[in-house]
Amino acid sequence: MSREGRSHFFRRPDCAACPVRSQCTHSPTSARVLTFKPQPLYEALAKGRVRQHTQEFQQRYVLRAGVESSLSQGIRVFGLRDARYRGLAKTRL
Repeated sequence: MSREGRSHFFRRPDCAACPVRSQCTHSPTSARVLTFKPQPLYEALAKGRVRQHTQEFQQRYVLRAGVESSLSQGIRVFGLRDARYRGLAKTRL
């Protein structure tokens, strides 16, 4: 099994005949696909999602959000991903 998980594909005729299909998928033609993650990966994701709602996490994330917005602006406005010169001697921030 891959790290991402295992997918379960519903048969198209079964999915099309389902009376609650609109609550399951928005696709007019494709059938529903469910992906199940391996249990250790699922538990790690669940633990991380719970941690995101703690006061400590939110206080630390405020700092990160400020840094991320500054970097994003530098990349979008000033082209920080592109170096003006080749080599380390002339390339500075």
